[in-house]
Amino acid sequence: MLWNPEAAVALARRVLRGYGQVLFCDNPLCGAVFLAATCLEPGVGLLGLVGAVSATLAAHALRVPPAYLDAGIFATNGLLVGLAWGSHHATTLPLLCFLAAASAASALVLAALLASLGARWNLPALSLAFVLVAWVGGAAQDALATALPDLALARPPALPIGAVDGLLRDLLPREIQGLLRSVGSCFFQDSVLAGLLCVAGLVSYSRLAAAAALLGAITAFLTLGVAGVPVPHVAAGPGGFNAVLVALALGGYFLVPSRASVLYAVAGAVVAAVVAVAVEALLAPFSLPPVAAPFNLVSLLFLLPLTSGFLPARELGLTLVPADRLHRPEEHLAWWRALRAAGARPRTRLQLPLFGAWRVSQGCDGPTTHQGPFRHAWDFIVVDEEGRHCKGHGVRAEDFHAFGAPVLAPAAGKIVRLVDGVADNEPPAINSSEPWGNHLVLDHGGEYSELSHFRKGSFAVKEGDAVAAGQVLGQCGNSGRSPEPHVHFQLQDTNASGAATCPAVFAAYLRRTPEGEALELDARPREGDLVRRYDEAEAAAGAAWWPLVEWLRWRYAAEHGTSRWEEEWVVRRDLAAAAWLFASAGTRTARRALSSGNGLLRIGDPESAAAARGGALLLDGLGIGSDPIPFLYAPGLSWETRSAGAGLFASWRDELFGMGWGLAGRHSWQGEEPVRTPAGAYAARVLESSFRDVKSGLVRGRRRLWIAREVGVVRLEVEARGVRLAGELTAFGPGA
Repeated sequence: MLWNPEAAVALARRVLRGYGQVLFCDNPLCGAVFLAATCLEPGVGLLGLVGAVSATLAAHALRVPPAYLDAGIFATNGLLVGLAWGSHHATTLPLLCFLAAASAASALVLAALLASLGARWNLPALSLAFVLVAWVGGAAQDALATALPDLALARPPALPIGAVDGLLRDLLPREIQGLLRSVGSCFFQDSVLAGLLCVAGLVSYSRLAAAAALLGAITAFLTLGVAGVPVPHVAAGPGGFNAVLVALALGGYFLVPSRASVLYAVAGAVVAAVVAVAVEALLAPFSLPPVAAPFNLVSLLFLLPLTSGFLPARELGLTLVPADRLHRPEEHLAWWRALRAAGARPRTRLQLPLFGAWRVSQGCDGPTTHQGPFRHAWDFIVVDEEGRHCKGHGVRAEDFHAFGAPVLAPAAGKIVRLVDGVADNEPPAINSSEPWGNHLVLDHGGEYSELSHFRKGSFAVKEGDAVAAGQVLGQCGNSGRSPEPHVHFQLQDTNASGAATCPAVFAAYLRRTPEGEALELDARPREGDLVRRYDEAEAAAGAAWWPLVEWLRWRYAAEHGTSRWEEEWVVRRDLAAAAWLFASAGTRTARRALSSGNGLLRIGDPESAAAARGGALLLDGLGIGSDPIPFLYAPGLSWETRSAGAGLFASWRDELFGMGWGLAGRHSWQGEEPVRTPAGAYAARVLESSFRDVKSGLVRGRRRLWIAREVGVVRLEVEARGVRLAGELTAFGPGA
């Protein structure tokens, strides 16, 4: 790994990310600032660096998936092992060797925790590996001190710039000093200057994260101050920095920033401060420090009820951030704003419960029955090419095109209520005494959908059955309060018939337009829309156009402005079987999360806006704003997206101040074109996209992709802020 410059740069990037991840900053530049803070005490800084490098190399030797190495979490645990021991021991050669071994052991412990906590309970491993290794090492320190005399306890040399730290202590109020020292103590640095550097690094990465850290410190001081604990002890003790870490975790990293998450983070910080004092007292007889154990314990206790679904996160106003979206709090907030703008709630993934084309006869906030508690509902009817919904004068239910049409499950679930036996009305008569007619209620895991007005005796399922998404439930009828055959659909919070509705969106459907069809994503059909189900099975057939499998390689000749390079793409999977698309060009690397279910290819958000400053890779032009690409192909098919990050289009202002609103993208299939590249000649489908800033409406840039059958992207062009990024395929295959 260290025998060539590219590997050394990759190692440095992973180690710096490890420093950043201590405070949940996925950025090497922030990591460099935090590294500088640890080096204010050179002996401690050296041991921390040895720990981070040793853990990363050990994880690499264990063949840990690159996604975990690139994230820096293995380096984080090794770093903390080194800092913890460096803050209590003199720097000696035997200690360096011992720390290298202990940090390497933390890599194995972390791998086991990731495979257990993540797979079984959907929980992060945090710094549990560090805590376990630190305690084992601490318990063995007496024996080690005897065996290796150089390990005798001793403080490292005094701060070489202690005068600066002393000046800050003289200038700043005691309370401000305490806050900064609490943040610095996350890196075992009881120093005002170290805390100031850490806060500066946090502010440069995320203003919300910096605010959360300071909020955690303030909460610890207030909580322990009530108990009479003096400010200096809180600042230098475990209560302060453990509260800071809990506030960072709950105040915007694992939960979308909101008023509720702030209160949840404050509650967690209060508990962490108290638990830290208790753990310190419990471990005192064993001469073991609590280190980050309170942070790990409290964070997992506060997250587990939410990830398991035991607590209703939505009703508490809390939103868990999906694992593949964990980044900056600002981006989490922008993602949630985008969902709210579409009226979405990140729970049940709904599809239209219909075959073929149906018209929305009454939508949300409809003029007749969809009012008040029933405002979030839809009625669907079938019309012919002339817009007629029945034959002749429609005097019988059978005269209507919708009567007898199959009704499908909008999502997987269990039938918890089914009512049959209500006679179908002869139009325009209605049955007001049994308004829902023949209907059923589906449980989607705590969220329920109701479909009403089925044809009498047409159910293909029974109460208690588990059904798959798209499974036929029965036939459209005219029972209940129904003047003509139609399907009524609503989402609700309880399994009661006719319960109050709640906002819902459909994950994907096609809407007829004068130009053809538009693909709507996470949207709500409007009254009068002619819509049809997005056939995921039909779309899946298009996946052959881009075979994203692990044994293939794509090589491209790329250019960005005046720069030229060769770039290779490869697909890899991590321990959780999640797919990642990796790009490499010399010493530069990038990665994007991939998912290709439901007939859509989703390419994850960029990790930072660094590409906009000249370090772009071709991959940065592929997954702009995590916009999905439908495998369903039809010339003229268009769709719109809204995403959190600016990625390649980000300016230095976006990187410094945060991209709070994101990009609005408009995409369309343009047809097929012949394309000749060094890899061969292809008939490629052309995808055009334009991107605007959501807040200002200004055009950020444009993109064109050429996608060939059984190959994927053969050519790519992006115009971003006046600079062109382009590339074309030069080789493709198992070895490329």
